[in-house]
Amino acid sequence: MAGFVGKYFKLLIIFLGVYLLLGALNVVRPIGQISLPEYASIVGWCVLTASIFWVVIAQFQMGGSWRVGIDTEMKTALVVHGLFQFSRNPIFLGMIMQLGGLFLAQPDAITLTILVAGYILISIQIRGEEQHLMDMHGITYREYCGKVRRWI
Repeated sequence: MAGFVGKYFKLLIIFLGVYLLLGALNVVRPIGQISLPEYASIVGWCVLTASIFWVVIAQFQMGGSWRVGIDTEMKTALVVHGLFQFSRNPIFLGMIMQLGGLFLAQPDAITLTILVAGYILISIQIRGEEQHLMDMHGITYREYCGKVRRWI
């Protein structure tokens, strides 16, 4: 399942990048523009910017436990400090915040679809990682789950 999620998330991000680039070059206009209050764009850019820092900090706090995907070969430490004391998935939370901020900054059918699809794919990935961490860390991870919520 992890390969499925990774593959489609990469395709989603590539599509988003192409869509935004073509929009910046005025090759395409926003598709299915959604009307939001004027301040939504400012909020969107603030959320997008803050979430980039959030993700970088969370990745740094993972230290040697940072992996892309699920690595069943190497046992890593369970990270429970820093942002991980507020969210079991601060990196994924930051990624969802980025997609949400982008939607607020450019509210249209494409960015909304990407936000929803990204949330679904990330949610699937999280469940796979939770099972992996439960298998790897057992009761320690179960106790951590009892103290810290999945998102925030």
